[in-house]
Amino acid sequence: MPSKLYNKFTKTQYESEEEMIRGRKYRDNIKQKIRYYKKKFGYILDYDDIDLYNQFVQNLNVIKKVHKFHNFILQYKEPKDKLIIKTDAEIYYTNKSNIDLGLEYIEFLKKLTHEESEQNIQNNINRKKKDKTTNFLEKQTIITF
Repeated sequence: MPSKLYNKFTKTQYESEEEMIRGRKYRDNIKQKIRYYKKKFGYILDYDDIDLYNQFVQNLNVIKKVHKFHNFILQYKEPKDKLIIKTDAEIYYTNKSNIDLGLEYIEFLKKLTHEESEQNIQNNINRKKKDKTTNFLEKQTIITF
């Protein structure tokens, strides 16, 4: 059994109980913020990937403007002949400033996973599982003696 002041994250000892409590509060604060960002913006962040979390916090002003158009920005490609599909054109021109801002940060947005894209992946997996199952029809048999 490790001692009371053992830090399992850094595998070292805390100097005092106050330092241990400060470290716990700091970790809990980050986990609460991750939960809030998932609820508010729909991004799935992980406490283990602290570098991505720090980048997310640094670019939070951009995320606030871009999070609604995350999937659109990742799928959007600027056409060579300057012709855009009508539905894409409506979305693009009504939110042009936010989408252009998102296109500047597209490399960062590719690192993030959005809840909607995660749901789409789960739906595809579930759909494939349903396709593999066989449907048995109930047969009515008449037995005569």
